Amino acid sequence: MSLYRVFRIAWDTELDGEPHDPQALGLPTEALVRAADPDDIADALSDEYGWCVLSCAYEPAGGPDPLSLAKAAREDAVECGAPKPRRTP
Repeated sequence: MSLYRVFRIAWDTELDGEPHDPQALGLPTEALVRAADPDDIADALSDEYGWCVLSCAYEPAGGPDPLSLAKAAREDAVECGAPKPRRTP
């Protein structure tokens, strides 16, 4: 499994012919996703959030080693849909 930074996520939030605001549903615009390969990213997001993905962009977010995953989870996973606060040196 590899870790991907997924961004510009467009969700299919239409219910009964009416679109719903993804933010109001708690759906992120960015996320960290573990997937076997890039073709599995949309399925992993759908499994996690319960909504289908129309489109997204992605890039590798580090290797599959446990230290990379743990660091990424601490820094990004909780607020993956919100901008990160700036850190002061």
